[in-house]
Amino acid sequence: SIGKPYTTITDRWLEGLFNEADRDRNGLLCKREVQILLSEKLNVRLTPEEFEQYFEQSTLSTAKRRGQLRVEEFITFYQMLTYRPELMHIIHTYSESCELCTCNRNPTIANICPRWQVIESSLVSMVPVISCLPFAQPFGPASTISSVTGNYMTIEEVKEFMLNEQKQSLTLTQVAELIKKFDPSTEGKECIELGVDGLREILLSEENQLMKPEHRNTIYQDMTKPITHYWINTSHNTYLCANQVVGDCTGESYVQALKRGCRSVELDLHDGADGHPVVRHAFTFIKDADLREILNQIKQFAFCESPYPLFLNLENHCSIMQQKIVAIFLIDIFGRKKESRTK
Repeated sequence: SIGKPYTTITDRWLEGLFNEADRDRNGLLCKREVQILLSEKLNVRLTPEEFEQYFEQSTLSTAKRRGQLRVEEFITFYQMLTYRPELMHIIHTYSESCELCTCNRNPTIANICPRWQVIESSLVSMVPVISCLPFAQPFGPASTISSVTGNYMTIEEVKEFMLNEQKQSLTLTQVAELIKKFDPSTEGKECIELGVDGLREILLSEENQLMKPEHRNTIYQDMTKPITHYWINTSHNTYLCANQVVGDCTGESYVQALKRGCRSVELDLHDGADGHPVVRHAFTFIKDADLREILNQIKQFAFCESPYPLFLNLENHCSIMQQKIVAIFLIDIFGRKKESRTK
């Protein structure tokens, strides 16, 4: 058995990765370096916008002011991003250590997150590191190391989990290979025991894909049926790049939707002040976007990911005069690619 608190092993593993990324050896990583580390080493892929949003939502006020993270702040940030109480519930259930579980048999983010109090880096030296983790329980005077070693599954427990939950009958040798491949800690690999990080990596891996491998990244369905026989990848309010109240309308939102294979995009058309129609999210503070610019971007990326028809859902609020301009734009920009039959 590993015989160590899971947090000790996880913190040491994360500290090692932090030190590798800290090339100038000043004990700090800028936000860009943290984002690269998360993506390349920890399989946490965030857009720059998503990263900034999560960073601002964290309670690391000192790191926010500094614009850089120390190792303990990075560990806390990683724990916030990857907090999965339902996975800890699985481990506690199969390791028969449910007394460690904080989910009260209802392992959802909503029920458990309020219990998680992230501590400031300036207080780390005053509080045991274990106490700042979401799945940790407070330690009393009589607490021992063995009270936290239930945060692993043994090879037999992983075998049972794979059979009961994943419906995969694996030999102990196959389970051992699985643990060695996916558990990131040295201790986990050596003792053949699986922690929450390893379990998460297994569940997100190619080996655990719901789709058949031969069906990935290929079209295997019969595509000769009438179009009404298919579900269509559709986008609502495609022009929004922030939220429903403030921000901008932008053609980049259409580009991103089309790159993801979207086959139906929406444009809310209104009269523009200069006599040219615009895309507008009415009755909000969102800035208008030029219709012609958006249509040109749609034309450029319409079939970059899919050869199948693209639907333009035009929610028309334009006057008759500007409706004629919309029609001219559609004809000029899309030409023979446009399908306008009503039957």
